[in-house]
Amino acid sequence: MGTALVGGPRFPLFLVLGEPRFPLFLQFETLNVRIIDPTPRFLDAFAAELALSYAAGRVNFAFSDSAVNDLWAVLISRFEQVDEGEWPKLFSEVFEAFDAGEFRRPGDADPVALYTDPAIAEIIAKLG
Repeated sequence: MGTALVGGPRFPLFLVLGEPRFPLFLQFETLNVRIIDPTPRFLDAFAAELALSYAAGRVNFAFSDSAVNDLWAVLISRFEQVDEGEWPKLFSEVFEAFDAGEFRRPGDADPVALYTDPAIAEIIAKLG
């Protein structure tokens, strides 16, 4: 079972528990804890903190990639429930950054270093 804390001063603290393919996302607000039902707003907040946590070395590529893949699957399964104009843009960018590191292309030494790391750095720069 894996566990990771993802959070910071700009967003609530999230605790991710569970097997890589079946994470349980808990959100801590003061002393209240609730299980997350991923909404576009949550997904963007989570993506921001995941990108920051990954860049700081608090979570690794395997964990981060697994988390965004699992949440992407939930988002896609609820596609029709996402209101027009509410698609989580930041989450999509973070998903694509980790997705790019999954596959080694001919001649690539390390797809994470070549694609994921620079994309995450760019996302963090945009966050300010």
